[in-house]
Amino acid sequence: MTASASAKAGDLPQQLAQVLGAGAVRSDADSLDFFAHDVFAQGARALCVVRPDSIAALQAAVRTCAAAGVAMVPRGGGASYTDGYLTNRPHVLFDLSALDFIEIDAANAMVRVGAGTTWAALKAALDPLGLRTPFWGPFSGIAASVGGSVSQNTISHGSGAHGISAQSVLGIEVVLADGTLLNTAASRATRHYGPDLTGLFTGDCGALGLKAALRSCQVKSHRTRYAPSGRI
Repeated sequence: MTASASAKAGDLPQQLAQVLGAGAVRSDADSLDFFAHDVFAQGARALCVVRPDSIAALQAAVRTCAAAGVAMVPRGGGASYTDGYLTNRPHVLFDLSALDFIEIDAANAMVRVGAGTTWAALKAALDPLGLRTPFWGPFSGIAASVGGSVSQNTISHGSGAHGISAQSVLGIEVVLADGTLLNTAASRATRHYGPDLTGLFTGDCGALGLKAALRSCQVKSHRTRYAPSGRI
């Protein structure tokens, strides 16, 4: 990193605080240590941790980091087992847990969720309606997020019958490195007939973009062949 780039990186936490608000940016030692850990490994401390609470805020933070030439690393529930979000490069870590909205369209058997939504929260929202997603949670427990799981192509009990996490997703809203929002399901309601743009962003550990929302996850009735075989 050049001297000018280092100077920009040093100012970045303050710039992000101006964009997002001071409460959405962490740079204290305890937070940086916590977010540098995965289940079994540790990476370098981030320059700071940001927690955008909307897609627009996520885009603004990405644009700020891009202008400074600093790497951006997304984090889900922190239990990837692949060290997918750990790096030794100077970086800003994106904690996407505040993107936790759930929009259920029961009539069309669809649901749109923020990338930081946990599988436990999604299950709790769908249960009263007698609905579930074909994939309904990994081994990692109640902190595992939908966006993080899809980024890892996560499997779980029942995946042999119901598919992996990525196969339950029909579209993803992804913030690219320049802050552009890409909706992979904007023009089609299915993935598997023609080019699969959505599939490019599954299993990527966030390397190709920061997932903002998972659009149109299929939901099925508990009374169909998707009847659950276990618990989250």
